[in-house]
Amino acid sequence: MSSEACPKPPGPAAGDGKVRYLAGQRVTALENRPAGGLTVHYEDVNTQTQRSIDADLVIGADGVHSTVRQLVNASVKQSYTGYVAWRGTLPAKSVSPETLKHFSNSQVFNLARGTYLVW
Repeated sequence: MSSEACPKPPGPAAGDGKVRYLAGQRVTALENRPAGGLTVHYEDVNTQTQRSIDADLVIGADGVHSTVRQLVNASVKQSYTGYVAWRGTLPAKSVSPETLKHFSNSQVFNLARGTYLVW
């Protein structure tokens, strides 16, 4: 799919299957099909229209409070792991050339008492 970040994405490769990306939909149930694959039941978040679609592969990219994960395995519960992750960005022009060079093509991990930083 094209976007502001990737205005001209590559097309499908030979052998790729069909893909549907359904934004603005809320998964309500997953059902195993006898012949294989899944039926995904969902509703439109704006109109509350109920629909379903059959799929061989479903990717649930619905975030940290994943409904899809809960539907696949209801016994898995989220719990606080003891830390908070902070994320932030800034324009590269707002840091010195030395700083840019230091962090270019690298990952830094700092462990401190009760916290850690990755950048």
